[in-house]
Amino acid sequence: MIQAPLPSNETQRLRALRRRRLLDTPSEQMFDKITARAAEICGTPMAAISLVDEKRQWFKSKVGVEASETPRDITFCAHAILSEEMMVVPDALADERFRDNPLVVEDPHIRFYAGMPLETGDGCALGTLCVMDRTPRELSAEQMAGLRSLAESTKLLFEMKASPFGELFAQAAQGTSDGVTVADAQEPEIPIIYANDAFCRITGYDESEVIGKNFLFLQGPETAPAALEVVRAALRDSETCVVEIVCYRKSGGTFWNRLSLVPLLDEGGKLTYVAALQSDITAVREAQAALHKLDAMVTTMGTVNDIVFNFMTSLQFFRMQMEQCPQADPDMLSEFDAIFADTHAKLSRINTLTSFKSKQAAKGISVLDTE
Repeated sequence: MIQAPLPSNETQRLRALRRRRLLDTPSEQMFDKITARAAEICGTPMAAISLVDEKRQWFKSKVGVEASETPRDITFCAHAILSEEMMVVPDALADERFRDNPLVVEDPHIRFYAGMPLETGDGCALGTLCVMDRTPRELSAEQMAGLRSLAESTKLLFEMKASPFGELFAQAAQGTSDGVTVADAQEPEIPIIYANDAFCRITGYDESEVIGKNFLFLQGPETAPAALEVVRAALRDSETCVVEIVCYRKSGGTFWNRLSLVPLLDEGGKLTYVAALQSDITAVREAQAALHKLDAMVTTMGTVNDIVFNFMTSLQFFRMQMEQCPQADPDMLSEFDAIFADTHAKLSRINTLTSFKSKQAAKGISVLDTE
């Protein structure tokens, strides 16, 4: 067994680890979801978010791992934090660093390991997001990409926990009824690395199905190209923008989404993340459409009313002429009066209903026709 050397920035690294106040804290659902997804993507029985202290490796979250911590000098993760790249050990028994490691020859009998370093912005690797198996194996390119994306989610959550503002953001994101996502703008596909519960309720997707997807994956083929161009331009110019576009739920149903995008820049002004607020405004849009339809109906009815009023005025004048005619038939006059009264009553009811609908629509209430 070969013990891992200390990183060149060990003092700075340990200081960064302490500053984030993560060691020996209770398990949290947001981290447990990440390890569960990592194990699922990679098809491994074990996964963990590890933090490497002076003398130990402590697990912030774990799947299929019994121990809460292990001595640092026998850990795979102590080797993994020495590089910025993912460390993959296809077969620990064939690797001189680990072939006689207690974690390999004894329980939990690790044969395969893949760990992605969890680095801060200044290059301090606090630990890893890792997956393990009891049999030798390899990861596909898609599995490695998924593990990297989940590692980005973990790093973001670490930074949120370290900052009072980040903690407030996390609490607000979980408490709002609007969907909130954060995407990694440093990756070509701008994958989502964080999604709150409300986003999952609105879209019908599980969080595990959202992580790693392009942040515009909800848009359909009929989405207005102009709206998407606004989004692209905002990202290109690092400007906040708000668009209203048609999106798809997992079920296939559509909804109107008021999408607010906030580019997040680092200290050098480089675009690093994209925060998105998703608001389901379907009901609002439907109410607006109904109101526009009603306005058109009111305008039309006004025109019709003028025409009918003029027509009925002409009928009244014609009735007066008929009555003055010596040959006027009383039965015909009586039938004419009945038709005139019925027409006048129907027109009055139509005008009354239209006026009622208009007043209720102004209050946000849609009145449906029953006839």
